[in-house]
Amino acid sequence: MFPASRRVLLGRRARLLPRQFPYSLLLCERTHNARAAPCCLLSSRFIASASSPKGDLLSSLRVQIEHESQVSSLQALLKPPEPFKLIDNPDAREVVLRRTFGVEDIEIVCVFHEQNFGQNDGEEEFGPPPPPDVPTKMVQMTIKISVGSDQPFLQIVCCAYGNKSSIEQVLLRNHVVKLKEAPFKGPDTSLLSDKIKSGFVQYLEVRGINNELAKFLLKYVPQSTQQKNACWLTKVERFLKV
Repeated sequence: MFPASRRVLLGRRARLLPRQFPYSLLLCERTHNARAAPCCLLSSRFIASASSPKGDLLSSLRVQIEHESQVSSLQALLKPPEPFKLIDNPDAREVVLRRTFGVEDIEIVCVFHEQNFGQNDGEEEFGPPPPPDVPTKMVQMTIKISVGSDQPFLQIVCCAYGNKSSIEQVLLRNHVVKLKEAPFKGPDTSLLSDKIKSGFVQYLEVRGINNELAKFLLKYVPQSTQQKNACWLTKVERFLKV
């Protein structure tokens, strides 16, 4: 024990001197209370702003992929009328049907089109309203009828929409074009008489290109297009995730 006088002196010094803490504790306390440097705040904000648009894009892609996949889920249940054979390449825009008719080889290349008539979903409509009784979904058929590679082939372009179909173009073409100039393929189809047009319709119906086939195409081709959209969107999503 210290003498009484010594204890009094130490007590006075303790009251006068500030309490001493280890340097490590003071450093931790200052670090905890200090504000982050402006450069650190800017870098974190930049990273957040840079990653947010990509995350939003990926979320939007996933929603669209699920929608397209759900709509096209019934595609596998649809079969073309016999004896047509369906060729649907997932990387190709068009859908192809093939069959033979006697000595003829028939190929139909089908492409889906959708007419919007200037309307936008969820937005104010611009332009005239859609004409009455005019469907918005259409399948264009390019029909090739050939009887050998050394003979010209007949090409007929039709449009199937609703319960109707129309002949847009009739061409007689060669497999190999030898002329430098564009060959004459035929007159403007709109100038043909109604009797000739009706004759071409019957010519196609005999070969199975009729309303039954048009109804199948109006169901299958749009769903095939949406499935291909989903595959393309999935590839984009996979690329963005790398």
